[in-house]
Amino acid sequence: MPGPHALEVKQKADGLESDWSEPHRFTVKELLRTPEIDAPTPGSFNPRKPTIRGKGETRGQILLRHEDAPENLIDTLDGVASWRWTAKDPWDVGQYTIQAQQTDDDESSSWSEPRTFEVIDARYGIGDAGPVLAQPVVSNHESVLLRVQVLSGITGEAVEGVKVEWRIAGEQAAMTTSVTGPDGWAHYLYTPDTAGEHSVLADLTGENQGVEITQRFEVSALPDDAWARRRPVFRYLCPGIRWQPGVSLHRCDAYPERPAQGAQLVAWQGRDTGIERRSDRSRSNREPCPGYPPTVRVGRRELVAGLRQQQ
Repeated sequence: MPGPHALEVKQKADGLESDWSEPHRFTVKELLRTPEIDAPTPGSFNPRKPTIRGKGETRGQILLRHEDAPENLIDTLDGVASWRWTAKDPWDVGQYTIQAQQTDDDESSSWSEPRTFEVIDARYGIGDAGPVLAQPVVSNHESVLLRVQVLSGITGEAVEGVKVEWRIAGEQAAMTTSVTGPDGWAHYLYTPDTAGEHSVLADLTGENQGVEITQRFEVSALPDDAWARRRPVFRYLCPGIRWQPGVSLHRCDAYPERPAQGAQLVAWQGRDTGIERRSDRSRSNREPCPGYPPTVRVGRRELVAGLRQQQ
């Protein structure tokens, strides 16, 4: 079993028995899992300073290599759960196949499955993409936040002012267009109108002179949430905020733990699904609640609160 262990030994002979020895302590590690490559996706087009990212373990190192040149590593990264590497020098235009491996001390995982992609001349590329953090409920008109970062195909740095079109995979019409900020990130709150699986694309093709570069997000939408109706979620309001019947409150006005004495306890009549962590002031003009950190879970939807004793 993985974890710390201690062994003691003693000897028996002719009816005599020794004392136990001093403990011999050692640690058994879990076998290293093979890292996963999330991007580039198979067959995708990428700028000449491509970004490679994936998942691993928080220990040891991540090794990257070209499949056809296994002795020459692309680079060695610190072993972390979500790792990312961007080329410092431009790669030649062409097709590449890469693999990843995790090492820790004298242990090594197997190499990942080969990942093949194209490197082309492109103005922009995808640097990173945020995970899909929620399963929106269609009957509640819930949304999920999708995020993508755009990098310059020349410098590999984040780019501001790039238009990103958001569309359903297989459809031509864009649902909306967002613009990257100073950090290169563009955001879209996607609200599915039907339950099931939805493939949403962040599309840079229009800004790349027709060169197709996209990032796919898989969203699983639920038709309803009967569990939330049966079991309300209790939250404390920031002192100074008092609930009145019929008043609608933003979730950023409430906290999972008592922030200070005098906080009013309410029951949210709906899901308590945080879509994204962001500053309290990003959704409210109020100062952060005294005695509680200014970063809290918020959602797009407003929920109506009811006093606990009124249930």
